[in-house]
Amino acid sequence: MKRNNYALGIDIGITSVGWGIIDTDDKVVAAGVRLFEEVDASENVKRRGFRGARRIKRRRKHRVERMKRLLIREGYIDESFHTLSNPYELRVKGLKELLAPEEFATALLHLVKRRGSHLETVDESDGESAKDAEKAKQVLAKNHRQLVEEKKHVCELQLERWQKYGQIRGSENIFHTEDYLRELDALLKTQNIPDNVAEAIRDLISTRRHYSEGPGSLTSPTPYGRFRRNEEGVVETFNLIELMRGKCSVYPEELRAPKLAISVEIFNFLNDLNNLKVHNQPITTETKLRLLGTIREKGCLPPKTKPFEALAKSLGVEPEYITNHRIDANKKPLISTFDGYQKMLKIMQAHHCTLEDETIDQIAAVLTSHKTKEDRIENLQVFLDDEKIIGDFADLKGFTQYHSMSLRAVKEINTIMIEENKNQMQIIHEHNLGPQ
Repeated sequence: MKRNNYALGIDIGITSVGWGIIDTDDKVVAAGVRLFEEVDASENVKRRGFRGARRIKRRRKHRVERMKRLLIREGYIDESFHTLSNPYELRVKGLKELLAPEEFATALLHLVKRRGSHLETVDESDGESAKDAEKAKQVLAKNHRQLVEEKKHVCELQLERWQKYGQIRGSENIFHTEDYLRELDALLKTQNIPDNVAEAIRDLISTRRHYSEGPGSLTSPTPYGRFRRNEEGVVETFNLIELMRGKCSVYPEELRAPKLAISVEIFNFLNDLNNLKVHNQPITTETKLRLLGTIREKGCLPPKTKPFEALAKSLGVEPEYITNHRIDANKKPLISTFDGYQKMLKIMQAHHCTLEDETIDQIAAVLTSHKTKEDRIENLQVFLDDEKIIGDFADLKGFTQYHSMSLRAVKEINTIMIEENKNQMQIIHEHNLGPQ
């Protein structure tokens, strides 16, 4: 009986795998293709959303467990404890009179489970997330205003709504964490809780992990968070954003520059200018310096709301006489703007000070790589002295991305773009910048 020898051939593509089987005579025995769904970025968003929901539930459960252990350790309850019904009534009751240990524990376990919203003051979202955040802020402001005007605590307002509408949960039932803490302080004061226990309880309810820290902790390091073990097994702390920061496309040993650093914004602006023609003529060095001088003084070319028309006005021509410009999706002309510098200039003007470009670049680097105000202030204090201006810089939003090049490459190319009418790609190749 003849034995056939077969060979399998596979052609691996992005969304498919083709296959074929041939025998020793190169005859095709069978062939086919397996198609896969194309990768969609929206699936990543869904996956992150599910993962975030799982973390929220896990951390909520862990907080409740920690609070329960604290109450058992302090002798308020024992291992057989079960929460009582209607914690809202108990929270209201605890504001004015002493609670039984089981009632006190029920109120605290309810507070630690849902401790209010703490929307970030530094970081921002975009798209649908921004709309949701804005709606949440409006509800938070409305509820906080009602608490202040009626001189009530969260539990009192929630109990009223429960008695009136028969339910509490929903999009309208969100309050600031600070409002919950104000209620907690009143509760602890009425119950005559020792200071050390009160501090531990407050810490459990108020402390939260910032998203930029990632998972894990000093005692439970993970390769996915900021706390990681080195080769010697020692736990080290890293900045997750810096770890994800890419390398320069010109000098691969250099890290990419913050997108809103002033040197980068000058780079983008000069690159646009060097591609333009005005009455079919390039823009001169003197004109470039004049335009940059106006921007340094005012943060933009006026009027601010129409950048391309502002450029044409500064050049003394009608917009239609400027050619070779970039266009947006609606085929309208584009010119780079100085969004980061405008924000910083406003602060410098308010404090009657000026800063060198190098310092402004440093500020942009700190704001881009650090997302909590405390971290920003700590890192800004290394090269700034004024506490008030440091605080204002630390509150700035919008510093979220990096450029494709490093500050080293950007500054070298800026110097050449001022003198020559060539764009960045021409300069990189003609001046042999970076590895060839």
